[in-house]
Parts: sequence; C-alpha cells; structure tokens
Amino acid sequence: MIAAILARAAVPSMAALALLAAGVTLAPAASAQLTPPGTKKCRPLVVDVAKGTVNGLGPAAPLAKVKKKLPCFTGGTAEGDLYNYGGGSFYRDHNLYFYTYLRFTEIRAPFNGTLSIPVFERSREALLAELKPSGIQGRPNWGTPADEFVTMDWGCLQLTFAGDRAKQIRFYTRPCGDLYNPR
Repeated sequence: MIAAILARAAVPSMAALALLAAGVTLAPAASAQLTPPGTKKCRPLVVDVAKGTVNGLGPAAPLAKVKKKLPCFTGGTAEGDLYNYGGGSFYRDHNLYFYTYLRFTEIRAPFNGTLSIPVFERSREALLAELKPSGIQGRPNWGTPADEFVTMDWGCLQLTFAGDRAKQIRFYTRPCGDLYNPR
C-alpha cells in the first residue's frame, strides 16, 4: 500500500518517505505475536481466609510477585496511577483483584476458585458467629451498614453484604480501625 502511494507521486515527498520508513521499521513489530493478558494458565486459586492469602500471596505482596505467581491476569494498572486504587493486578474471570499500591486484596462473588470458608454461601448471621466482628472501636468511620470488619492476625477482613449474603471480601494489611477509605 505504501509503495502504491509512492508510485503515484512523480516526486516522493518527505511525508511519503517518512511513511515508507515508518512502515519498514514497524512491520516486524506488527507481525510479532504477543501473549495477551489472561491467556496464561494459573494454578487453581485457593483463598485462605484465616491467613488472608490467595495461593500464599497476602495483600502486601509486591505487584511483580503477584504477576509472577499468578500469570493469568486479565488486566492491571501500574502502581502510582490515579485510578484502580493506585494500581494492581486483576483477574476478572476469577473476580479477584490485587490492589498492590494500597495493599489490599478484593474477592467478589461469584469467585472462580476455592475459599477456605464458604463466605459467599453462608448467611450473614452464620459468618459473624464464626468470624466475630471487631466491634464499634475496630470499625472505620466510613463503613456502611452493609460492611462488617473482623480483626485478624494479619490485618483486617472486610465483608460487604447484599441482603443476607456476602458479595465481596477484602483483605487489608492494616488494623480495621486504621483503614482509610478506598472507595
């Protein structure tokens, strides 16, 4: 196509020559096959609610480590960006999100993996009886009535409910009372 444009011109212009040079330079890159996000396979995802980990990765895991251990990511944002809570690695086909810049992990229902506690199948009452929420002093001031916060050895577990069932869980590295509002 570029050669046809040049052939029509009696005297090739500088713009036409630049276009030809760009085409020759970029042609190999255009034919190279890249592996798009999400095409690599991950081992089955296993969430340990008691430890606050996904396949052994906690919310403080660096972005490079998350991507190396879970190469099946479907998207991501560089750390320090102004959106996606400052960046992270995302697994949309699993409903799993590592927000590595702010150091929290989010798992949404329906989760495509295994949970050590079937958080999304149990009633709110049954979950709270087992997990024992932090109480008013351990609750951030931005929490809504749909949120419950549980102090864990590793930080804070947030459960967000829709009616009687959890729709989302988050693992934070910080204590529940010290959480900033990530919304």
